[in-house]
Amino acid sequence: MRTALLKRTDTGDQGTFGKLTLDSGFSCVSLELPWRNNAKGRSCVPPGTYIFKWRTDSPAHGECYEMEPDAEAPGRTNVQIHAANLAGDEDKGYVAQLLGCIAPGRAVVVFKAGTRPAGAKDQRGVTASKLALGELEADLKTEPFQLTILWGAPSSLS
Repeated sequence: MRTALLKRTDTGDQGTFGKLTLDSGFSCVSLELPWRNNAKGRSCVPPGTYIFKWRTDSPAHGECYEMEPDAEAPGRTNVQIHAANLAGDEDKGYVAQLLGCIAPGRAVVVFKAGTRPAGAKDQRGVTASKLALGELEADLKTEPFQLTILWGAPSSLS
């Protein structure tokens, strides 16, 4: 089975950022919701090791990778990998395009308030998510993979 590592380097009200690396060497930045104690639809999943399988019939995203149900993330379903730019805490006035899923990207940037896709506040997010997602999926070729998620030391996310 293929393997991947998602090393989270930063979390806050604007989202959780990290680096996703496949066993092939492919890597991209990653974006998730802030850590909110594994609350469904409000939080990234807990660190752990999860199996992702290709799904062809997601109502929201069509074909995409989806996490198999896991005891380390109780109550979490439909955790998918799909394109998105922002994943902030909506209760704090930020924009969220994720509900507990993972979005790949090419770089972490600040989207200025009042410009798309940002809302009323400046917000960190990822660029070129559709491009990075396409590259990730092309590398994996719809094969299932094991993803290990862990917290790492803060570093540059450029």
